[in-house]
Amino acid sequence: MFNDQPRDWVHATLVEAVISFYTRTECVVMPETPYNVYGVRGVVDVSRFAPALMAGCRTDVVEVETRIMDVNALIRKIRERGLIYPKHLLEARQVQVGQVTSWLVLLATRENAEVIIEYANTFASLFGTGTRVPQADGVRYGLCLADPLAFSGVHAVPLTPLMEAESLVETLVDLCPFTDKPDVERALLRKRRGEGAVEHLNGQRELVLFSDPR
Repeated sequence: MFNDQPRDWVHATLVEAVISFYTRTECVVMPETPYNVYGVRGVVDVSRFAPALMAGCRTDVVEVETRIMDVNALIRKIRERGLIYPKHLLEARQVQVGQVTSWLVLLATRENAEVIIEYANTFASLFGTGTRVPQADGVRYGLCLADPLAFSGVHAVPLTPLMEAESLVETLVDLCPFTDKPDVERALLRKRRGEGAVEHLNGQRELVLFSDPR
């Protein structure tokens, strides 16, 4: 759709929104960082960690996805990022690694919400406790649905309540301001053309779901 954009414009906009949120802190924020640890290679969309001689900054590893293509592969990727990338920080950059949270930031579309609901048990296996409680591997895992046009924070979604309360499942879908990725592309194009404020479904200006991680 955007011939003058060499990359996925929606993904890039969402990554920039995450970076904008993190740059409010004094921690180091890095986009699109490659890593190679014991032959395991990958690229982290956004990472946040403490600079040298600074303590008390969490280490956040963020994977940004605009559409869920393979649920199991995505879960494996998020777990790998949380376990492997901090080793890269220690060995390659020699920085302090605080409590690690591996984030999956999904585009806030009804399409993605419906996949989360359909595969709730799979998502809950990794994200079910939210970001307050580390899993057995010592890593916290966070999931959020984010609107790149109104992003001002990262919010965790504990999946266990979604499986137990049908009303919350319905709320998850209803809160999403976009139907699918092409819907977001059209909204971004309107904003780019300066066609005024984008009206989201249900009047939502930002998607905030259930808990705010600390």
